[in-house]
Amino acid sequence: MQEATSPTLLAASDSRTVLSSVLRFTGGVIAVLMMLLVFVIVINLKDESLSPSSEAFLAMSKKPIEMTNNGYVILNAIDADESLDVFKIGQEVTAQLTRVAQDDASRRDGVKPLSYQKSPAFTWHTFHRQSKECKDGTDFCIKADLSHRKVLEEALAKNALLLKRYVMIQALPQFSEAPTILPELAVGNNLALWQGSDMVVTEAVLDIADGKTKEGIEQLQRNDLALRRLLRQSSTLLTKMMVRSMLREQVRTISELMEVYPQLVTSEGDVLAQMLVPLTSDELSLVSTFNNEAQYSLNYLTTFMHAQPKEQQDLSDRFYSLFYQAHATQNTMADHWTKVIQSLNVLPSELDRARSKIQGMSEALNDDAGVPYLHFLYNPVGKTLFYGGVAPSDIALSEMERMADLDGYIRLVGLQLDSRRHGITNDKMQAYVNEAKEPFRNPYNHAPMTWDATHQQLQFTGRQAYQDKVGARKIYVVKML
Repeated sequence: MQEATSPTLLAASDSRTVLSSVLRFTGGVIAVLMMLLVFVIVINLKDESLSPSSEAFLAMSKKPIEMTNNGYVILNAIDADESLDVFKIGQEVTAQLTRVAQDDASRRDGVKPLSYQKSPAFTWHTFHRQSKECKDGTDFCIKADLSHRKVLEEALAKNALLLKRYVMIQALPQFSEAPTILPELAVGNNLALWQGSDMVVTEAVLDIADGKTKEGIEQLQRNDLALRRLLRQSSTLLTKMMVRSMLREQVRTISELMEVYPQLVTSEGDVLAQMLVPLTSDELSLVSTFNNEAQYSLNYLTTFMHAQPKEQQDLSDRFYSLFYQAHATQNTMADHWTKVIQSLNVLPSELDRARSKIQGMSEALNDDAGVPYLHFLYNPVGKTLFYGGVAPSDIALSEMERMADLDGYIRLVGLQLDSRRHGITNDKMQAYVNEAKEPFRNPYNHAPMTWDATHQQLQFTGRQAYQDKVGARKIYVVKML
């Protein structure tokens, strides 16, 4: 007769069986994970070759900078003491920036702005922004300028060195920027650029108010030529944004001058018309800016693993580097920027068609970034870096529209001048606006500008809000007396 098995022994046997199954399953999972890890490491042992578009973007950092007739050189040392040779100091600073661009751009160790004796801080600011009448739009801003004339003249005298150096930049035929920037240097210098332009415009208003019409108009004309050259030749987004504001400020001043001093329309109409010609395709273009942003992305977003020398990298840095391929990341970035640039290398009238294409690209990027596709097994760190660091494509579209909005404002003020030269009265303005020639029409769709008979204003509605003395708005206004 068989002996009965103890319940305790049965329970122990079952426990061993379960434990054995768990261990076999766990071991299998670990084995699969190890095989997957080995597979991922193996496929990440070899990087891609640089694509032609990557090589083209990276070659921009090797482009030599003109050092003799380049206003950018002066801008880089615009705050140098008056006793110093601003051009020599500027050449040294520019050479340093060029070296930074040609090296691994993500390595900031040892990169310090050049030290030199600086002038007292520039104190110019737009005094008429403090004027209630100018801010709420009930009066012309140039009248606010004149009401602060004594304060403005004192400020012009205190900042004479800044004005002198801005005029030097105006006079030089080139403005070629280094393909990379030290932010701590660029922001202050671009502010000085804007201050210099504002001083020129203010001096022009004072001259015209004093009856020195030719001198004032010539100052505005030289500044217009310089600002349009900066639009064509500058390549960083920060500079483009600053110059856009500078030109918009000058155009507004011209508009107000025509209403406050109507004799200018007769005596200086041809010169004013030259300053109110719509922006050319080269002046509207942001291709050089987007090329620069692409080069910045390829250098800064794809070389972060080399921010420190290998001997200073910790274990986590070295582990991550196993799953990061610099060339593959650069190729992905270059392909993205190439598509963006091709889509936006268009005139304002073609931006509506470009918008759907750009939005589709943004949606595709978001979809790819949110789903763990198999392609993330190769270069997972680089792909994560790309999706996390690339600027949304619609930001580039917004910048294009800001340029087109500026063009629309120039056209609007050009329409104002043309109507004054033809003696169009306000009661006939609507018919005149409807039949206006192409240079005086909406740049997006060639529709007529708007005439607001109630407020006696010509209007153009832009697509991107901008900030001026009146505040943030999209509607550009020309007040007709």
